[in-house]
Amino acid sequence: MNRNLAWLEAGLVLSLAAGLACAAEDRPGGTKDDPGMDLRPGLKRVDGRVKEIDLKVRKIAVEVETEAGKDRVLMIFLLTEETKVREREKARTVEDIHKGNPVFVFYRPPEKKDAIPTALFIRILEGGPAGRRPPRTN
Repeated sequence: MNRNLAWLEAGLVLSLAAGLACAAEDRPGGTKDDPGMDLRPGLKRVDGRVKEIDLKVRKIAVEVETEAGKDRVLMIFLLTEETKVREREKARTVEDIHKGNPVFVFYRPPEKKDAIPTALFIRILEGGPAGRRPPRTN
C-alpha cells in the first residue's frame, strides 16, 4: 500500500511540475512578440499575398483567399510603429515586406464600419516569389 501511495505522490509531483512549466510560457504556440495561433480576444487573422505596400502612407494591401470557389478579396491595413513583423524566428520591420510575399496578418477589427483596420502583427511566410526582393545594402 505504501508503495502505491509513493507512486501516486510521484505522479502528482510530475503533473504539477509540467503544469507549472506550461503556465510559465509567454504564449502557447508563439513568442512574446508573436500572438501565435491562440489569438488574444478580439484579434482576427487573415492569410494571403501582399498585393501592394506603401510605406509613405503606411498602408498594406493583402489579397486574401476566401472560401473555396470564391474570388479573392483585397484587404487594406494600416501600419503603425507598434506593428510587429517577423520572418521565421527573426524580427523584421515593415521595410522587409515586399510585394508578392505570403503573409499572415493579425489585426483588431475597427470599431467604426468604414474605418481601416490596423495590423498589429505580420508574419512573413516562406515561399515568396523568387528574385523580387531587392539586394540588401547594409
